[in-house]
Amino acid sequence: MSVPTLCRISMTLSLSTDYILFGKQEKKEKLLEDKEVSKDIEQNIAWWKQLFSDCADIKMREMYLGKQMDVKAFLSYIEITGGKDMLQESALGKMLSRLKEMSSEELGSALQKNALGMSDATPFSTLLDAANGMLTGDSILFVDGFNQALKIPDKGYPGMSLQETESEKALRGSNEGFGTSIKQNTALIRKRLRSVNLKVTECKCGRQSNTNVDILYMEN
Repeated sequence: MSVPTLCRISMTLSLSTDYILFGKQEKKEKLLEDKEVSKDIEQNIAWWKQLFSDCADIKMREMYLGKQMDVKAFLSYIEITGGKDMLQESALGKMLSRLKEMSSEELGSALQKNALGMSDATPFSTLLDAANGMLTGDSILFVDGFNQALKIPDKGYPGMSLQETESEKALRGSNEGFGTSIKQNTALIRKRLRSVNLKVTECKCGRQSNTNVDILYMEN
């Protein structure tokens, strides 16, 4: 293959890569536009999953509320902030239990008027505000037919029992350091860098050990 041909192929590949990267960035910027929460929960779920794609530490659960289990809901939270007993013992769990006992009409009215007495619950009218609200360590709840997202305060980021580092001690600022738990270490970065552009990819390394590895990077 001649040198001019190789040069043309190289230029074509370079232009194609630039086009792909530009298109991806343009798509991301459009996604981050201030979009209102829709009454159609499927639209909210699609937007949310697209924004938090490649985020292994962001958990999403679909469920049904109401006596007839006919009202779809969507819950999202950061993995370390919610354990396996979160939906049974927490304030969020108690709230969901009460919503499951209501009819669809009562459920919508209760959410609209905050009849559940959740004084610390914060409604968001835009999806991006809801996403940023979740990154503070709380849970976000969407309910079909309700055009606001609810931030439900709960445990938030745990203290994680992080010890002061013995080496490379900081004279100023936080003395928190990484520990042996990969989930806590990832949450520590998420706690300090509350950006929707932070991505977390999980993989396993080692033929015998199958060690869990989290790869974190900024999409932008």
